[in-house]
Amino acid sequence: VSVNHAGAVIEGVTFQGKTVSCRNATGFGVQIGANGGTVRVSRVTGFIAGSYSQTGAVELNSDYAVLEDCVVDGNNASYSNDLMCWCGGVYLQKGMVRGCQILTNIAHQAAGLYIKGGTADDCLIAGNAIYYPDRGTTDLGTGAGVYASGGMVTNCVITANRAFIYSGVGGVRLEGTGAKLADCII
Repeated sequence: VSVNHAGAVIEGVTFQGKTVSCRNATGFGVQIGANGGTVRVSRVTGFIAGSYSQTGAVELNSDYAVLEDCVVDGNNASYSNDLMCWCGGVYLQKGMVRGCQILTNIAHQAAGLYIKGGTADDCLIAGNAIYYPDRGTTDLGTGAGVYASGGMVTNCVITANRAFIYSGVGGVRLEGTGAKLADCII
């Protein structure tokens, strides 16, 4: 589903997953595009990235993009053994994720929340896992709960996220000077 108008609102909808095969795709379940929009009190569940280099069951890519009071759970972006798939849960480039539960998603990196910009506030990020089969001790996979290269994560509970690889980080990985974490419980 694509939302791409600042005044558009989707509320009270369950987006039930399927396998989506689009190389280099973002928002393989729900995408809030460059013109913004709001998805609230909804659920995005059970999506599978069926090709490589796919990112996020939900993607936000606008200063006017809002994901609010939603559950994003049980999505899987660990399709390929050879090519990276980022973020099974929420891919936040711009916008606001507020009051959401990001649960039990799987990916090669950033299984729960991958944030490059914008703000994630008052969220529960739990039970997400990094899984990269057949990689042994290769230095891959990090930030099972949160991987932040920018933006702000605030007032969130980040718990019980795991990395099933040698050097993975289960909880939070902050990378770069633009990534900020404040008032969270980890």
